[in-house]
Amino acid sequence: MGRVFYATNRNPDNAATPTSFGIDFNGPLPGNLIFGVADVAAAQGHDPNGMPLEAGPGAVKLSDAAPGDFSAAAKQQIINGPPHLVVSLHGFQYLFWEAVARADYVSRWFAEGQFANPNTVIAFSWPSAGQLSQYDRDWKYSTNSGPALAQTLSILHPLIDAFRA
Repeated sequence: MGRVFYATNRNPDNAATPTSFGIDFNGPLPGNLIFGVADVAAAQGHDPNGMPLEAGPGAVKLSDAAPGDFSAAAKQQIINGPPHLVVSLHGFQYLFWEAVARADYVSRWFAEGQFANPNTVIAFSWPSAGQLSQYDRDWKYSTNSGPALAQTLSILHPLIDAFRA
């Protein structure tokens, strides 16, 4: 099972204990940030091209959600994790679970092979509609999420310094 640490400005399905996030902003623009942990249960193995298998819709389980920053426990897991840190930012047409599953996929891909790089991955997910027909909407939402991404990177800065130390 893979672990992805996430930050999002998407609207939670349950404010107290989110199990997923929607396609709109969490509050007024650029949205209130929520940080947490996602465990991803992707099948082991590889496709015919040698790439890791991808996780499906029910494979992402969320925990440890907190407004404004990672919990102390999540921070310790990141700091004490594998020697490489990856920050993932999805493109358009991604539902929340897809963004997390893709971040897990990239993490597993980096961790395998002749030049394996074991890593911890942090994913930022902005409110995408997850539909090709909604490209114009996604473009506006991604643009409006710039300040939330900047805030996330500012919050991550001391965590990344601690990770490097």
